[in-house]
Amino acid sequence: MRYSDFKIVETKLREANEVYVIGDSHARAMGGSNNLAADGARLSAIAQQAARVPEGAIVYMTGGHNDVAAGAQPQQIAAQVKSIIDDLVNNKNAEVTYILFPEGSSNTNQEQMAPTRQAIAAAVPVGQDLDGCSMQGDGIHCQLSAYRGIVRDSATPNQTQEQDGLQKGPPYPQEQREAVSQLQAKLEELYYSVGNTGVDGKYGPRTARAIAAYRRDRELPDPNRGAAISAEEIQALMSAERTEEITATGNRYEFNPETGDREYSNAAAGDPNAPAPGYPDDITRRDIEQIITREAQLRGLDPSVAIRIFRAEGASSYQSTIPRSGSGSHAGREASFGPYQLFIGGGLGNEYQRQTGRDLITDNTRDGIENQIRWALDYVATTRGRIGGWAQWAGRIPARVGQYDGGAGSGEAVNNWS
Repeated sequence: MRYSDFKIVETKLREANEVYVIGDSHARAMGGSNNLAADGARLSAIAQQAARVPEGAIVYMTGGHNDVAAGAQPQQIAAQVKSIIDDLVNNKNAEVTYILFPEGSSNTNQEQMAPTRQAIAAAVPVGQDLDGCSMQGDGIHCQLSAYRGIVRDSATPNQTQEQDGLQKGPPYPQEQREAVSQLQAKLEELYYSVGNTGVDGKYGPRTARAIAAYRRDRELPDPNRGAAISAEEIQALMSAERTEEITATGNRYEFNPETGDREYSNAAAGDPNAPAPGYPDDITRRDIEQIITREAQLRGLDPSVAIRIFRAEGASSYQSTIPRSGSGSHAGREASFGPYQLFIGGGLGNEYQRQTGRDLITDNTRDGIENQIRWALDYVATTRGRIGGWAQWAGRIPARVGQYDGGAGSGEAVNNWS
């Protein structure tokens, strides 16, 4: 197939409703027709605002000022700012401009304002620094005139983007459907399942996971960059041959390389002869605990409590080591998987699979493990009642964690899983 058949040029003039503003009082003062900012918002609340931003939006963001006042440490704040921006860019294909708040002169914890500004500037690109603006009498905020004009609610012609290749949606442009369908068909020919929806012309998260598996098998750099695929890479993929070892995509349906059939994996059926999945080589226990720390902080949970549960649950093995047969088993062991041992014999794992379209048996990739942590901590942060908080985890007993310890049941969902 010719290169020109897969060269997609997308020219898209952004509309006013694609420009969003998130953050605190500094962001509110910027205006904009889609301003989601709130006075006094800390980064946990700003992450919630970010969750409401649609795919492909232009985003203006401030944040971290109120976390300084609340006593958070500069590096912790910078890491949270980076996490929110990374999620917007990688998971929503957003274009983010971060506006750095002024140092001011009358803030609570004033001595930490300059170090925090420095930490943020080192962690993320700063589109505009408000320091040096004419201040209001409160010694905290700029004069309103300093905020006006930062946000542009409509794109000028030079903001029109022409990009080769394909972009992950939604939205799913009609003019890309044929090219995406051809890409999906080739992926399935190579035994990379694009999920239960099959070849549908929509480049969504399932197709992105198939592309990531293809990249891993060919040792391409940064295989999990699923938000886009270039025309050159499409050309190479379309002429690729099947490899002997096929990395699982993490979708609910996978190809069986021996038979070529698409198969639905159901751990509850209990196959005693199946291999037990383990943690991938590219992630360590320390990596997992760093992810847990970051994601717990975003939800207002105590990271030390979340880590104690992990150490009592899935720290030693991706799949449970508890012997079990029949319903709710896999490879002769309990069908619980991942850092938080999500059970797919009628437990939280079934709900995870239903909501994400993933299969926990093949979700043992770095991306899958991070996704499981995000999903599980959203559940812990927001659920109450008999099975709310940490109640579903048996490991909380030896870990000496109460049902609602560490902010469980009273935190905030971030919804940054896919």
